[in-house]
Amino acid sequence: MVKIEQASCIGCGQCVADCVNGLIQIEHGKAVVQNENCNRCSHCVAICPQKAILIEELPQDITEYTEETAKTSPEQLLNLVRFRRSIRQYQEREIAQQVLEQILEAGRFMPTGSNTQDVQYTVVQKNLPEVRSLVWEGLKAYVEKTLHHEAASELERRVASRIQKLVSQHDTGEVGEILFFQAPVLLVISANAVNNAVLAAAAIELMANACGLGCLFSGFIQRGLKNSPAALEKLDLDGNKICITMLLGYPAVSYCRSAQRKPVQVSWR
Repeated sequence: MVKIEQASCIGCGQCVADCVNGLIQIEHGKAVVQNENCNRCSHCVAICPQKAILIEELPQDITEYTEETAKTSPEQLLNLVRFRRSIRQYQEREIAQQVLEQILEAGRFMPTGSNTQDVQYTVVQKNLPEVRSLVWEGLKAYVEKTLHHEAASELERRVASRIQKLVSQHDTGEVGEILFFQAPVLLVISANAVNNAVLAAAAIELMANACGLGCLFSGFIQRGLKNSPAALEKLDLDGNKICITMLLGYPAVSYCRSAQRKPVQVSWR
């Protein structure tokens, strides 16, 4: 429920102008809630100069906007993006609970369509050894299902053939760890809408880098997880809602500079 403290409200109308559902109006010089068709976007809370508005059922951990709390230069942010790498070499070092919680906070504050806030996280640490084995079994099932399915597309068959080679290398011990890379944490991000999970994952990766961690997005792990009923049951996951799987850990490698990239592709109209 949106609560407006009438004694503090000065009737400036900023909350009225910013409410996407038009649920707030000014009456007798004060802001009042006209209906409860609220999607809990909390813009009214953020914009009120008097701190007169709260959404009662949401957490009250609000940060005040100041030059200090908002201080990040464009150069600093761009360099954080430039220097991030997909990490495939990890230290044998655990990630503290408080660090993981701080990283997930970055995802919590990213936008979601219609403000559904439907993104859910599963942090796999303790059960990771068992889950690793189940994911490999899921990949075998995926390969079998895809390569023997007449309706499978050419792209699906190419992906399945590549995974089949990885499975063979894993089973024979031909190479070292080629899927989980000894990372201590697997993060599974689920949502009703893929875009919501993608936005959260992008922020989480940058926050992880800011905390000294590295990440690797893995479509292979995602396929294996979705094709392993045992893994889904173990983690209490709905395979249809899994959008992102990413490894987290402290890098065992240091990069000296940013990587090269193609020029930005843009059309100015």
